[in-house]
Amino acid sequence: AELVSEFNAQNQRLVTNIRESALDCDYEQLRFNAHTLKGSSLNVGALRQGKIALFIENACKVEDCATINETVPALMTIAEETEAALRSLV
Repeated sequence: AELVSEFNAQNQRLVTNIRESALDCDYEQLRFNAHTLKGSSLNVGALRQGKIALFIENACKVEDCATINETVPALMTIAEETEAALRSLV
């Protein structure tokens, strides 16, 4: 239960950071937060969230802010679903 709480808290922070960094097209912060989110997601088996974080990370490499901002709402939805799914396991 503690692992799920810690993951969900970190998840919310990272998604918030990604959303805020996307508004400013701050690629360095976006890439860092997306990379961290990808790793933590894959570690708990949240594959959909990991894939979308990887997509955002890759979009940062080519500085595609429009695509990132179009993707953030989907990330937010998937993050909420991931957190709910993990809570249901404990």
